[in-house]
Amino acid sequence: MSLDEDDRRLLERGSQEVVGLEGVEDDLESTTAYVGYEPSGRLHLGHMLTAQKIKDLEESGVDTKVLLADEHAFLNGKPSGVPDEKARDTVTQVADMYEVALDSFGLDADIVRGSDFQFDNKDYSMAVNDIQRRVPENRLDAAVADVASGESRSGGQLLYPAMQVADMYHLDIDVAVGGIDQRAIHMLARDFQPLGATEEDKPAAIHTPIIGVNVGEGEKMSSSGSSIPVYSNRNEIEDEVNSMYLSPNVDQVKNKFDLTDSDPRSDQELLYDASPVLQLIDHYALIRGEQFEIERPEEYGGDVSYDSRDELMEDVQSGELHPMDVKTGLSDLLYEKFEAPREAVLNAGLHEPVEELYDN
Repeated sequence: MSLDEDDRRLLERGSQEVVGLEGVEDDLESTTAYVGYEPSGRLHLGHMLTAQKIKDLEESGVDTKVLLADEHAFLNGKPSGVPDEKARDTVTQVADMYEVALDSFGLDADIVRGSDFQFDNKDYSMAVNDIQRRVPENRLDAAVADVASGESRSGGQLLYPAMQVADMYHLDIDVAVGGIDQRAIHMLARDFQPLGATEEDKPAAIHTPIIGVNVGEGEKMSSSGSSIPVYSNRNEIEDEVNSMYLSPNVDQVKNKFDLTDSDPRSDQELLYDASPVLQLIDHYALIRGEQFEIERPEEYGGDVSYDSRDELMEDVQSGELHPMDVKTGLSDLLYEKFEAPREAVLNAGLHEPVEELYDN
């Protein structure tokens, strides 16, 4: 017996990749999913894409958990520029902001912190050691690359993937949610269970895309477009959106990214892949069955709304929509979409310790 088609569509929508859903029980109300966040800096739109995926799962009846991986952040040398003796306190402050923002976004998830169970749980420590003992070096290197920048690796960063896998088994989850950059670690959890776990215990994985520029040689990705903090005000959102790339001209896109005429993508796919603006509209409205609305003066065609990505793309490509109108509509969408977490964070002043990290 397979998942109901409506449930499967809801689980898969907005995802770049889904792995192992055949292992999820038909009764989604007995299924548990999780997403983990390293609270080491701003909570931004890239994070919120996975938070939306958690909302989708909740709509399907799935139990959900959010792990604020505070000790992971410390092991990863975060926050950058903070002395070691202050790092854990700073991470705690950042985690406080994450918790309030995610809760006010409307998640029903159980929000837990890694430090609540990672220090004094023998079974957890043994699971970390089990995994660390058996993971081949090349798989560990690939997983560490997901979480650590730069050429050299600290001992803490080398421990990070095994801990994340142990987190999943300790939290007893059936589905791991994360950006596609979490794929290597999620695959570790599927391939290397701690002793005592069985094949049936390995989690399925749902991966959301990286919002940004996804064209060019080797499909190199720029994550520009997903870094707007969730507590940004209207002017800050507008400034970030206005700086994003959006062109209605396919030839211009091909020239900018050195694409050849043999590229297999359609013109609309190329325009979409080149623009964080179009991707954000798609993921924060159209994919979810919500209308995308643009307010314009009557002299420029008046207000217009879109129900589908195809309709929007047609008007962008034809020139019916000016790029600045599209960007204004996106700024309005994001300002409204994140009103609740923005107000909760700003009213409590929880953004201040985070912003101090970027002022140094």
